[in-house]
Amino acid sequence: ELLQKLVGRRIKRGDREFRGVYTTSAGRVDDSIVMWEGRAAMFVWTMEEFFLIRGRHTPPELTAVGLMPLGPSGDGYRPLVSSYMGVNALSPTPQRRQAAWEWVRFQARPENLKVRAKAYIDWGWSIHMNPADVAGDPDLESFAQDVPELWAKVHATVLDNTRALPLCPKHRQLRQDYLGRIVWELRGDPDQDLQALLRKTEDAINKELFVSLPAPVKARRRGIALAVVIVVAILVLGLAAIGIRSLGRLLTADKTRGTVFQAGRRHAYLMAGLMMMPAIGSVILWMYLPLVRGAMIAFQDYQIAGTPTWVGLDNFIEVLTDKLFWISLWRTVQYGLLSLTLGFFAPIVLAFFLAEVPKFKIFFRVLFYLPALTSGLVIMFLWQWMYDPTPLGLLNTLIAGFVGLFGWEIEPLQWLDSPRLAMFSVVLPTIWAGMGPGCIIYLAALHGIPKDLYEAADLDGAGPWLKGWNVAIPFMKPLIIINFVGAFIATFHTMQNIFVMTGGGPGDATHVIGLYIFYNSFVWLNFGKATAAAWILGSLLIGFTVYQLRILRDLKFQAGGGIED
Repeated sequence: ELLQKLVGRRIKRGDREFRGVYTTSAGRVDDSIVMWEGRAAMFVWTMEEFFLIRGRHTPPELTAVGLMPLGPSGDGYRPLVSSYMGVNALSPTPQRRQAAWEWVRFQARPENLKVRAKAYIDWGWSIHMNPADVAGDPDLESFAQDVPELWAKVHATVLDNTRALPLCPKHRQLRQDYLGRIVWELRGDPDQDLQALLRKTEDAINKELFVSLPAPVKARRRGIALAVVIVVAILVLGLAAIGIRSLGRLLTADKTRGTVFQAGRRHAYLMAGLMMMPAIGSVILWMYLPLVRGAMIAFQDYQIAGTPTWVGLDNFIEVLTDKLFWISLWRTVQYGLLSLTLGFFAPIVLAFFLAEVPKFKIFFRVLFYLPALTSGLVIMFLWQWMYDPTPLGLLNTLIAGFVGLFGWEIEPLQWLDSPRLAMFSVVLPTIWAGMGPGCIIYLAALHGIPKDLYEAADLDGAGPWLKGWNVAIPFMKPLIIINFVGAFIATFHTMQNIFVMTGGGPGDATHVIGLYIFYNSFVWLNFGKATAAAWILGSLLIGFTVYQLRILRDLKFQAGGGIED
């Protein structure tokens, strides 16, 4: 009855067969909230998760423990999901190593098991303890009667039906990343062949995660990578030679007269250079040295504790043959297209409106600029609440109220859990928050347009739209181009808002290249692969950066006699 009141649903009890739809909070809210909202009636945890994490916060009457069914082999063995203890081989002193061994021995002693059982009893948690831990202890043995019969059977047989697997350094990535994709693919297409999906996932794990490739395949890929590097090196050296030749011609040309290259002014420029040395040294120390160091990590199997080993081009090969890398690159392109299409021109249009508004100009400018004063993290959490698919979500409440006026009913939109809506949902908050600050720049440019141009347009009978298209837009064209190139490059670096709102999900629907680099480096600790991916991304953006520098080189900035505010 308590469970039915909790979820508001009728549950079949007789044969204890539960049917329903799997759901996930995607880590955005606690599992208990999902249950209170009526979106779930049951959670399945490992014994470690339940006894050490969930048990203290879960009412005993809502919990049950059972043995998992036998696997396809029929042997009844399952992996033991637990914590493992060992001694770090890099421990500097024998005393530390000895202390570590003593701690490991203590954890395996029966006395320690009794300490844990006594802690369960003190917490009022006696039904969760293993009766074998208090056997023979007259003070604690009586509490073993609190343990249900089925639970005691699980405790007695769990260690006999599990086996410890070899250490898997990428176990967490295996669980959260690759096996998590199965759930999202089944949510998208529940009728697909499950066995084929499992085989595809197994093949992806072996090839992408564990990189278990035959030696001939590795040799062929390394040969191709070496050939590509040679071609790129030849192109770079050729461009460098052309640049040096052009610089040599410049030094001997008449254009150098009166410039830094003129002998009579070299002393002044030398003194200026010496005064700039502290700033130049700071830039080299904090920017270029880490850049060089990062280039080295891309060719290493970098370890935080231990000596890095050189692997040559293997990190680049692993990135370029990783399916998730290309998916992330495509998601980044999708994010950029949405962001630029919906968000780049919005500040320009808003600037035109703010320039033409007759009254309360300061009020409207402050109003639209206010989101810039709020932390980006706060904005993401605010919109996450607005996207909540339950009745607590603001957007679904407004939509339901609007369609209710016509007598219609619609299902709540899964803004962040739908692969079709997720990308749009993470772009929209950035547009909302960045539109006000962006329009201030364009508004300043509008005020820099000479007044006589507007006066001439007024004499020709031009209205606000014609003046904007024929006067304002051509005058602001250089600024628009600069901002466009900068915004385009910025879309390839985005990840913070997506990390907070979706974490790259659902599935891989919002897994942009920035998240790919972040997860590989700071979650999976694969620094070499992450650095290689970052260098590949930087190489793709070099062309746009050079184009932006050329625009800045050709521009001339001057004060204009703009319109009055």
